[in-house]
Amino acid sequence: MNRIGPAFGQVVTLTSLGVLWSANGAASPLSLKALQQQISHLQQQVREIKREHRQNVQADRAGSARSSASNEPSTAVAQTHTTSGIVKQDRSTHPHRSLSLGGSATLEYYKKQRRSDNSTGGGANFGRFVLNIHGQYGRWSFGIEQRFYNFKNGDIFHYGWGARRIGVNGRHQLKFGFYQVPFGNLRYGFYGFWGSLAYFAGYTNNQADGVGYRYQHGPWRLDADFFKNDDAGQTATYGANPSAGYNRINGLDVRAAYTLGNRSRNHATVSFSARGGQLAVGDGDATGTHFAVSAAAAGDYGLWGVQAQLVDFQFNVPRGQNFDGVRLPTDSVAIEHYGFPARLPARGQIAGLNLARHLLTLGSKDVHFKLYNDAGYLHSSNGKFDSAGHRIGNTVFDVAGLAIHHGPFFVWLEGLAGRNAGLAGLRPNDGRWHWRANATFGVYFHSKLPTKDH
Repeated sequence: MNRIGPAFGQVVTLTSLGVLWSANGAASPLSLKALQQQISHLQQQVREIKREHRQNVQADRAGSARSSASNEPSTAVAQTHTTSGIVKQDRSTHPHRSLSLGGSATLEYYKKQRRSDNSTGGGANFGRFVLNIHGQYGRWSFGIEQRFYNFKNGDIFHYGWGARRIGVNGRHQLKFGFYQVPFGNLRYGFYGFWGSLAYFAGYTNNQADGVGYRYQHGPWRLDADFFKNDDAGQTATYGANPSAGYNRINGLDVRAAYTLGNRSRNHATVSFSARGGQLAVGDGDATGTHFAVSAAAAGDYGLWGVQAQLVDFQFNVPRGQNFDGVRLPTDSVAIEHYGFPARLPARGQIAGLNLARHLLTLGSKDVHFKLYNDAGYLHSSNGKFDSAGHRIGNTVFDVAGLAIHHGPFFVWLEGLAGRNAGLAGLRPNDGRWHWRANATFGVYFHSKLPTKDH
């Protein structure tokens, strides 16, 4: 928006000069023609700037809707980041204070590939109700979110963290609590509402309990975090984590990211991530290890968006371990997301490619449309079946959809298709293709709460 004011000023000034010169006869027809061409050029620039601004607002709203509120600490009020990386400090006498309340509620219509849905026309249910609160006091900030779903174990603690910026320019940050793991793309690894294959495998937009450090300056960002566990004592979590006799503990996660181009317009962020640690296995004190690496990229160019991610992961499970009287296989790992069970191969690779296209609206400028497709493939290095007979590979999963939003109202119309994609909600894993049609209707809200300054 800062570019629009000066551009308008140039147009008005040149237009006024043209009128004066025409009235006084001080300009030749050739100079007037050149002046008119320059005015037309500046007016075209103004129209392009306005269009880019509308696209940025649209992208920001769509990004915030995916999680109702970000679990990243907000420093926008206390400091201003420019594209050159220069940070302007808030030099007010008293520490800045802010407090906000947000959340969402969704309803869902679905139709699955089964006879009962064909005869009844599908089903409808309550999706989720979300409440979150975020605040800032000087260099301190915090965020808490609780989610309520309509299924068993549907009371889920999404995140709860505190953070403090340190250093003269606020480029360093310390963070603690239950928050997003720095692995994969920033900030999310999918465009749709349902989620991507990497998300259901636990390798993007995943949460864990620990402490971390972040450095951010100009195009660079570095995260290094230690996580004690990945569930904060919950039996069901947002996203996928090992469960039912497997648990990631004492882990270290590192991610380095670099942004190319103008962050507010055409840009691309490339990142490399690594995570590893212990794997608690069985009823006793036995431990194995887990390790994963990822290369990811995400960018926006005009009305187009693209995300890509490659993951290589491995779980080293000790032999001879039991859980609830059942011998645990070593070539697969039990996981859960929202309390729903699934299995991952103990070693595998994931490839994901997501595309999005914002659509220009002919009518109201406040109604925004986005087409997207999130595609993923999981290759099992342990074969199609584990030693217990569970099918663990290979998985194909795709989500194609249209997102519509107008103010606080959001609609996602999605078609899901997959083969052996039980971990992503398309059961059973029988080597055949399965599909599901899903329509989600949501209302999001966000309000600043009054704070008292001394």
